[in-house]
Amino acid sequence: MRWRLLFALIGLSITGVSSLGQRPPEAEGLPPQRRDSGDGEELHADYFKPSGVVRFQLVQARICLDAPRHRKGSQSRTENQIYESITVTANRGIPSVHYICETPQQSITLHVQDAQHLRIESHISDDGNGTAQRCVLDQPETGMITLAIGDLTSESAQSYQSSNLLHLRLQTPEIFDKHFARVISRMLHGESLKHLSERTLQAVIAESRQPIVLNQQQVEALIQQLDHPQRRKRVQAERELLSHGTSILPMLHQSLDHDRLSVEQRSCIKAILSRLRPTTPDRPASLAKMLINDASYWEAVIPELSFVQREIADARFTSLGCETTFISNPAPKARLSER
Repeated sequence: MRWRLLFALIGLSITGVSSLGQRPPEAEGLPPQRRDSGDGEELHADYFKPSGVVRFQLVQARICLDAPRHRKGSQSRTENQIYESITVTANRGIPSVHYICETPQQSITLHVQDAQHLRIESHISDDGNGTAQRCVLDQPETGMITLAIGDLTSESAQSYQSSNLLHLRLQTPEIFDKHFARVISRMLHGESLKHLSERTLQAVIAESRQPIVLNQQQVEALIQQLDHPQRRKRVQAERELLSHGTSILPMLHQSLDHDRLSVEQRSCIKAILSRLRPTTPDRPASLAKMLINDASYWEAVIPELSFVQREIADARFTSLGCETTFISNPAPKARLSER
């Protein structure tokens, strides 16, 4: 009899605990739970998560598709006023991806061709001024990344270029974040380009105290040597460029956009870029080594630096072979010119 009574009391206790745990917050005097009705991360499909159908990572400040980690097929979902679909195909193991995300405020189309060429197109129905806005992010396998805002056939269209996404974002951070911050964060498993950029800047400032090893003019001379008639000279130039690691990457990316390069030079530069590409995702320290000699990156971050940091940057520019006039300007913007 006593055992039956004991079991009954235990049952009542468990029921009471369960009931308390299931009561709404309002019943406990707490504010009601607020569900994100916009574009919250938790409302999206898990297509880009580590266990999803495709995986992206940031390598040398460029979004790269992790080609071996993909699952072919098509999926779609409509939930919380968000429509998403993804299609993954592969040719000899090399995947292509087509992703669509539509919300009441924004439409995004992401396409990756043969795991190399990335293109993200965003349409926002209201940019805050009562008008729609279109923005396209185009990242080829190598060379400059382009950010196009508006219809390029109109006079109001804007276009920005950079060899990496951190610098590209700094050129127009508000528009970039409005169109691409959420989708890029999902692609990079919660990593924010804004926060990564802030941490990278501190690492760049620390790295800037290191001496210059190779400036712009020396890199250009070695690129010219890649087209030398003697094979020995070409090999020597290639080895010299490789020995300087990722610090010369911005200059190599920029050189690919010059029409004056021969087929031999262009092929060799692409081979060097491929060999210098790391296999692990970016960290602030590795990004700092890559951006330390990128004059355009420094130009973009100068307004965020203190006077002492600007002096350090000025000395760095001088060593790179550039002239600057930003130290005396309270809101400086570097004006670069080759000596």
